[in-house]
Amino acid sequence: MASQKTSKVYRSKLVVQLRSVPYDMMRYDNCVPDTEADAHKLERVAGIANAKPEDHTVAFRRYAAAAGPPSVGRWLSFNCKVLMWEPIS
Repeated sequence: MASQKTSKVYRSKLVVQLRSVPYDMMRYDNCVPDTEADAHKLERVAGIANAKPEDHTVAFRRYAAAAGPPSVGRWLSFNCKVLMWEPIS
């Protein structure tokens, strides 16, 4: 029987200022909303409900195969500004 290769997953928290919901960027950087409240903010930004200014700052949980920062330049190309990034142990 062949042994399974184990791979390490690097987790980090990412806080992003959004203008719209960056679905492609979330998929590219393996991000999910950090909390249920952040998921509701995404719904409001997407137009499902009325968005408030504070709804445009969302925290994500990022799962990556390599250690290192997120693709900040790519987030900017989606009109999203990375405000904070920190690894989670």
